[in-house]
Amino acid sequence: YLAIHPVKPSTKSGYEAAIKKLNGTTLGGTMVSEVGADAIRAWEQGMRDDGLNENTIAHYHAFLAQVLKYALAVGDISSYPIPAKSAPRRHPKPINTLTSEQARTVIDTLMSNPLDPGNLAAIIALTTGMRRGEVCALRWQDVDLDARRLHVVHALSKDHGYRLDSPKDPQGGDATRSFGIGRGLADMLARRRALMQE
Repeated sequence: YLAIHPVKPSTKSGYEAAIKKLNGTTLGGTMVSEVGADAIRAWEQGMRDDGLNENTIAHYHAFLAQVLKYALAVGDISSYPIPAKSAPRRHPKPINTLTSEQARTVIDTLMSNPLDPGNLAAIIALTTGMRRGEVCALRWQDVDLDARRLHVVHALSKDHGYRLDSPKDPQGGDATRSFGIGRGLADMLARRRALMQE
């Protein structure tokens, strides 16, 4: 399945982790044509017993479901062995946000040296809502100071080193976007660029 479905390296490493959890189990030693719902449930319970959290188990279940759907489509199996509504429930991670007052305090602290690369990156993140990887991948060609716009076209991802990737979208769509920025941030970016050019 992995050999004929090219995916991003970070996605592939997640799939490989699921495969490692299959190896050495009853399900892992079962021919695809003989996989049944009981073996899948036992595999998932085994992961719970090993202390894996429900989100990880749900992720591995989703990968197995993809593989089995593909197997059904190409005729390797005659029926889909996963019962409807049997997927483990994912629990969304709580969003850790600052209050307006906390954000203002942090920004005021960062403004003591706004041209410091780390401080400016944090100001960009706090004032735009960009993800960390998106801020780290921001390049001058993505910054339009005249129109006061930022273009989010890349994200820095870490997978056996760092590389530019497309921005992450939880829904699986295109997360590239463009938005306006305030005069204060535009001025800071202009000053940072001038400093870099010097």
